[in-house]
Amino acid sequence: MNSSLRQPRVCFHRLFRCGCVLARRALAFGGFALTLTATTSEDQPSLRVGFSAQQFLDVNENDARAALKIWASAMGNDRGIPVHPFIAIFKSVEEIQDALLNNEVDCVGLTTVELWKVRQKVSVWPTVVFGHTDAGIDTEFVLLVHRDSPIQQLADLHGQSLLVHGNVHEEFALIWLETELLEAKLGRASAFWGKVASVPKLSRTVLPVFFKQTDACLVTRESFRTMSELNPQVGRQLRIIATSPPVITVPFVFRSVSESPLREQLLAEVGSISETTMGRQTLALFHTNALIAHSIDELEPSFAILDRHQHLLSSPDAPATRIDPRTPPPRDALIAK
Repeated sequence: MNSSLRQPRVCFHRLFRCGCVLARRALAFGGFALTLTATTSEDQPSLRVGFSAQQFLDVNENDARAALKIWASAMGNDRGIPVHPFIAIFKSVEEIQDALLNNEVDCVGLTTVELWKVRQKVSVWPTVVFGHTDAGIDTEFVLLVHRDSPIQQLADLHGQSLLVHGNVHEEFALIWLETELLEAKLGRASAFWGKVASVPKLSRTVLPVFFKQTDACLVTRESFRTMSELNPQVGRQLRIIATSPPVITVPFVFRSVSESPLREQLLAEVGSISETTMGRQTLALFHTNALIAHSIDELEPSFAILDRHQHLLSSPDAPATRIDPRTPPPRDALIAK
């Protein structure tokens, strides 16, 4: 491979490895992350936090748990917010719903697609926390092809190959792209594409299109910008043929009926988490550099895309092979691992 097209070294991975090393060391020295429980009385309330496993698709779950325990301890020591050291990681939407309905957690980090499903049964607090990156709180998806390719529009990709960056944004990206197919009356994604593969590494998602080994790839605009900065030839040789509206893909929400007195305290403190080294390392775990509290109304444009996808699948003109409109396209049906 041309030396100018070396594999990018993303800052997140360096930060996360450092955080995991600290987490492992802390756990090795007598369970530092459990200090919160030892130093608080049983009557003192603690914030019970959960996360969707979808947020850790490209991270080892044990490393994630260790880092989150360190974060919980840091929140108690630095911010005076006692976070319960057992942080649940949920494997499904049903687990998230049950935990919220049964008052097992006060707040949960999940994907917008999961929240779109959960809110049908669980009401959430009107103030939501979003991750903030250099691009803001929004994410845009771009569909890329090679500049020399004869492909000019989405319809030209029928029967062709697609690589999708396999991270927390992937599910929403696939739903948006299938919505575009349905809007154009091109059918379901599972029948449209010749092959779809999920790739955990950004470079291995984008570079095969650059080298004309794959027809198209689906990544965020920020990821494409990162690749173009690292390897300017990529930015010159790839072009965008479809772009999503700005969406929010990863909210952090509270139960609306939660009685935890710590909710307002946490909402007031989220903006300062990035001020400490441990806070920045923990935020890197979630591919963000700051947290910001906003109204849940900010999610309406994102929900509108999911609603539109459901409507198109439910319409009489939808393909006969449509799935349950309440369920996003199954990853196994669309993606070759």
